[in-house]
Amino acid sequence: MPTAPLHWRAGLTGELSAGDQMNFVLGASVRYAPTDDWGSEWRAKMEVGNRFLASIEHRQALDPAGRWFLVPHGSWRSYPVRVESNGDPIAEFDVQEGELGADLLREIGDTWEARAGIVYRTGRSRLEIGDPTVNDGDSFDEGGGVLGIGCDSLDDLAFPSSGWLMNAEWFLPADAFHEGQDETVRFRIDKATRVGSGALTLGGELDTVVGDTTNVQSFFPLGGFLRLSGLSLEEISGPTAVLGRAVYTHPLGRRSLERKLFTWYGGASLETGNVFAEFGDIEWEDLRPSGSLFVGLDTLLGPVYVGFGLTDDGSQTAFLALGRQF
Repeated sequence: MPTAPLHWRAGLTGELSAGDQMNFVLGASVRYAPTDDWGSEWRAKMEVGNRFLASIEHRQALDPAGRWFLVPHGSWRSYPVRVESNGDPIAEFDVQEGELGADLLREIGDTWEARAGIVYRTGRSRLEIGDPTVNDGDSFDEGGGVLGIGCDSLDDLAFPSSGWLMNAEWFLPADAFHEGQDETVRFRIDKATRVGSGALTLGGELDTVVGDTTNVQSFFPLGGFLRLSGLSLEEISGPTAVLGRAVYTHPLGRRSLERKLFTWYGGASLETGNVFAEFGDIEWEDLRPSGSLFVGLDTLLGPVYVGFGLTDDGSQTAFLALGRQF
């Protein structure tokens, strides 16, 4: 029998943005643990709206200390990929993708984890808007190895004031699954620091396909709260995406040792980034400055953010975001 009683932990995620177009995603995640006396657990997530996601994974502990895990996982998702050229939209694809995989995961201390695994994906991309003679979409099968490392020492999941968040992932395709796949690298880092009675979080992301690609399922999106806030959710996509940001939050009330039912925050962000055809195309003058002003509410059920975003070209959105943003 488990050493602790089974329990559920649920949370809401999502974003609604209104600018040149209306976009919304609403989701929920569930964690069910422990399922044995070594600390195994189930995790599931679902999102609906402009994109759809259903995923499930089982973290099976392999040792009594709960440091090694075998993590089989599966998911199905459908999502739009919007492609631009010189700032003008030229195409939109609908991508549907199923994924199966398994990872061997090692927890290192209280904040780090490393993993290695295999993954197989199958699906199709279909042109919704654009010139079909250029790219009408296609079906795809891909698979290979995945290596990843991550660190999460943030003191708060919603409005951090100290700690680090870092994730890096490398996908190595295997021709045994299919030829012509894309090797990809993803990296994200954020550092939160207390500044007076508020907090400043500096961070950035770099996602890229190694080499040339025409496979839209490998494109990386930008747009939405703290990801070029003046653009709608995932408004632009490309084989390389780069993003930098600075986020300041300040509590709108006295701090207390006791957890309150609601805690209000005011905040602002400065962001810059863009998508590119390849890593070598990144130029400082091609980045798109953006920013936001927002009010945040930290609740026992998770954070809520309401605000306004703007980019340097005049694009603007009003947004409502639910769930952890860091």
